This record gives sequence, structure tokens and C-alpha cells, in this order.
Amino acid sequence: MKLTQVAAAVILAPDGSVLLGQRAPKAIYAGYWEFPGGKVEAGETPYQALVRELDEELGITVLRATPWIVREHVYEHAHVRLNFFRVVEWCGEIRDHVHSALSWQRCDQLTVAPMLPANAPILAALALPAGYAITHAWQIGVDEQLLQLRLALEQGLKLVQLREGALPLAECHAFAYAAVDLCHRHGARVLINSDADLAAQTGADGVHLTAAQLMALTARPDFSLVAA
Repeated sequence: MKLTQVAAAVILAPDGSVLLGQRAPKAIYAGYWEFPGGKVEAGETPYQALVRELDEELGITVLRATPWIVREHVYEHAHVRLNFFRVVEWCGEIRDHVHSALSWQRCDQLTVAPMLPANAPILAALALPAGYAITHAWQIGVDEQLLQLRLALEQGLKLVQLREGALPLAECHAFAYAAVDLCHRHGARVLINSDADLAAQTGADGVHLTAAQLMALTARPDFSLVAA
């Protein structure tokens, strides 16, 4: 099946909401919601296609957009590579020309459905914090790390990776239980580096795999967050 390049726009409002469009009745996957965008034409770069598509679909001119995520998806009718851009500045008033409806949505509180299959994982990525902390209790000591972690959580930290392979095993496990509990009490999520069993035992939200672990996978680990 021929690979089709697509440019897709994550149009971000100042309040963090994103613009979604509902596919028209005569389109494939009619009624599904998607990020605005379209096919990259011959001779175009993905960015040029993005600018053209947003002008045609929404009547806006892109002023500032940055490449973000590239992912592939195989539908029954097409194999697509989606080049997602975060669009943070544009001019013109958004007016729909191709969709049945437009809606500004918070990615963690969607009120529209269903989402186009290739687009749904992007909402999960948008819901992640822009940055996260990596622990180093093996360098500064468990007590000091827990203190620093608590202070960071009180300042709004929402995602943490525990990377403590250099700690003695028993100390590493004790720290992991304490850190996961501390993070969850502050509404933060936790990844444990390279130890899926420990992540499951402590109730962590996910695991950060090594390259070797990633290549050896035959199925996605059963966590809400999986990184590598």
C-alpha cells in the first residue's frame, strides 16, 4: 500500500485547548473528529502543505508553527504518515470550509467523539506535561531526594521518572515505594526506569524502557505510560 504523507495541525489556544474538526458526511470516516490538515502534494514539504491546508480549510495564515510528532497509521483504505505541527500563532478569523463542525477541546476533557483512530494518541501526548523530573537518589541520598521531590511537587511538578539503578536493590525498592506514594498524593504521575516489575509492584503509572527492552517487546506493557 502506498504511503501517503499528511500534514496535521495542533492549533493551540492560550488556555491550552486545541481545535478539532468533524469530518463531513461524504468523507471517509464521516462524523469522526480530527486535527485539521490534509495530504502533502507533489513538490511540497509538510510545512508548506500545512500552511496551504489551513488557508483552504480554515481561512487562516500560519505565522508560527513547529514540527512536533510524526506517526504512521494503516487504515483499511490508506497507509498514512502524519506530520503533526504545533501551531501557536496565526492571523485571520477561523472559519470552517470543509468540516461539519469545529470545536475547541481540552485534550484531557473531551466532549466530542469519536476521534479518528490515527489522531487519538496525539490527545494523550498533548495531555502530558511539557517537562518532567528525573531522580538521582543514588547521588544525593534517599532522604534528600525525597525532600527535593516533595518541594518540586508542591511547586506543581506533574511527571517524574525514577532512575535509580545504581542504588542497592533493597534501598531502590524502598525509595520507589515512597516516591510513588509521594507523587500520587500530589496528583503527579510516575515512570520507573527499566523495571516493569517494580513499576507494577509500586503502582507506578508507567515504565521507561531501555533501547534493548524496547526492541525485545512483543506487546505493549500494560501501563498507561510507556516511554523509551
